[in-house]
Amino acid sequence: MTDTRKFFRRSAGVNRDVCKNALACLLLLAFGFSTVAMAQVRDLVRGSVDSNNVVRLSESKVSWASAENDLGALDEATVLQALSVNLKRSAMRQAAFESLLQEQQDPASVNFHAWLTPQQVGEKFGASANDIQAITDWLQAQGLHVDRVANSRMSISFSGSAANVKAAFGTELHRYRVNGETRIATVDTPRVPAALVGVIQSVRGLITARTHSYHTLTQHQSSAPMPGATQPELSICPPAGTCRYFLTPADFATIYGMKPVLQQSINGAGQNIAIVGRAQVSNADIEAFEHVTSLPNSDPILIVPPAGISPPPASTSCTDTDPSDCGKANDQSEATLDVERAIGTAPGATIYLVASTDVDNQDGVLIATEHVIDDTPLFAKILSISFGSCESDAPPNGLSYLDQLFSQAAIEGISVLVASGDSGVAGCDTTGTPPKLQFRSPNALCSSSYVTCVGGTQFADTTNSSAYWSSVNVTGYASALGYIPEGGWNEPLDSSNASQIAASGGGVSAYLPTPSWQAGVGVPGTQGRYTPDVAFSASQHDGYFTCIASGNGSCVANSQGSFGFIAIGGTSASTPSMAGIVALLNQKLGGPQGNLNPRLYALAATPSNGVFHDATPASSGVTSCVITIPSMCNNSMPGPTDLSAGLTGYPLTTGYDEVTGLGSINVQNLLAQWVATVPTFFVPIRRCRYAPLHC
Repeated sequence: MTDTRKFFRRSAGVNRDVCKNALACLLLLAFGFSTVAMAQVRDLVRGSVDSNNVVRLSESKVSWASAENDLGALDEATVLQALSVNLKRSAMRQAAFESLLQEQQDPASVNFHAWLTPQQVGEKFGASANDIQAITDWLQAQGLHVDRVANSRMSISFSGSAANVKAAFGTELHRYRVNGETRIATVDTPRVPAALVGVIQSVRGLITARTHSYHTLTQHQSSAPMPGATQPELSICPPAGTCRYFLTPADFATIYGMKPVLQQSINGAGQNIAIVGRAQVSNADIEAFEHVTSLPNSDPILIVPPAGISPPPASTSCTDTDPSDCGKANDQSEATLDVERAIGTAPGATIYLVASTDVDNQDGVLIATEHVIDDTPLFAKILSISFGSCESDAPPNGLSYLDQLFSQAAIEGISVLVASGDSGVAGCDTTGTPPKLQFRSPNALCSSSYVTCVGGTQFADTTNSSAYWSSVNVTGYASALGYIPEGGWNEPLDSSNASQIAASGGGVSAYLPTPSWQAGVGVPGTQGRYTPDVAFSASQHDGYFTCIASGNGSCVANSQGSFGFIAIGGTSASTPSMAGIVALLNQKLGGPQGNLNPRLYALAATPSNGVFHDATPASSGVTSCVITIPSMCNNSMPGPTDLSAGLTGYPLTTGYDEVTGLGSINVQNLLAQWVATVPTFFVPIRRCRYAPLHC
């Protein structure tokens, strides 16, 4: 791992050599060469802070905070926790920050992989001590309690009563009923003293931000061992119909070119993967999964963020839960899936489950995410997030905050993986339910260019399954014979042939710009940040083998030798799978890689390197690809009663597409080609729609 002290010495030396006079310094800053050492801290608070001289922030209201949803004012005695004032940098500091991000990915730079700690981010690029003191003094003068200043010095957390919040920010808080849940939002745009408007970007926590997990599950029972066999079979082959198979870690390794890598003892050893969630897991589930799939025993390490609340102990059987909830997708099944998929892909890695329940208006997943990025230097350089919410539900200032937070992760060398979503192009619809909202919206957490957004594919194996799957299982319940052609994940009908929402999320951000590196064959243009970036199998058709006792899938054999297990689909499964692959990459290269995207798109520019399996209409097996009909060649949505009466999505194309991104990955080729490809940085493409962070 690069010593960050060397980075500061080297950058300082470069500046002394080049910056001989004031003109040279200005040129150096203008062209962005090693600007980090010269990004001097400046006070952005101008003049005295007068609470009678206020300015409203440039924030937009959320669409759901409407009169028809309004339940009235929030009780002013209500105490609100986990609020924060989010700050912004001067133009000079932001330019220096972005310059360092590029230098960290340039092998020719003295700052290549010179990752910073959260504290160093604050020292070099955070708000000045005077600005932080001015904001802190003002918050306290309003009767609010200052709880913490982020190590990055880019946010200040506080708490207080709804009455004090109303007085401080000049807006009443109301309750709203939206899709069956109660949310909170401001009636007016928050206001702050005019002297602080130059340093305050937004106020977070005044509008409910809730994420949901992306997975669906079904219960299954293995067969009893056949005479002379040592283990039961997992595949389900009805007398008439198509056989159904289940992805075990050994199958995933076979299909995606991991077996040669694992045979070289590249298994994630020495790497830490942080998985964020809202629930604990039962270690008995994890150990049963490892036993059945022939993996070494390794329990995850639970961490509860100091700003969070510990989730209750995990359920260990259906009798521990509400019977109506048994076997349904929930936060525990999400956490279990994520841990088992990460272990299944990188069995030598250490898995940290960073979990918190929600705290008032703040989502526990976001609390956990902040902890991994800002509170734990050198803790985990891989962060897996299998949650999200659609952009249309999120306030624009929330997207700016997330983009800023994930950019901090990138400069610290953290690779962030986020699920693209399971509702196809209609990101605001609830997965599995009949179509309802029917408008395009991607996952807001995926919109940042500093995360690798992971979508879903579906195997095109139904017409000749014997060509891809063995009729018997071998060690680790492996049955896949090799790579299986893929299309886009899209299952518009449930087991009863009723319309449902279940497809790879993707689309274009309405708020954040096209990143400089997102170019190449198939990239639609420069309308915004396009997602996803990569994809792996996510369908229930060949669901991931999972052990969850509380869902009647303990993987513990009964007296007949068979056992219950769970099959899970969704981009929640493909995301921790990618996190495990990053652990293999980091182990081989001897250190973290930070933001993966610039190099991934550079690799995709040379298809002959075999890094990506490009999902196309041809590989999907769809004989007649019609964009208005949901199928494996698109992520279009069905109508409530008619497949062709839904929302038109995006098509699979050669190269990049907004269903599977660049495609799935051949892991052996990825690791072999990674160091041979240098990312190309283009002139940044900037837009100013709804005042995004960098405009």
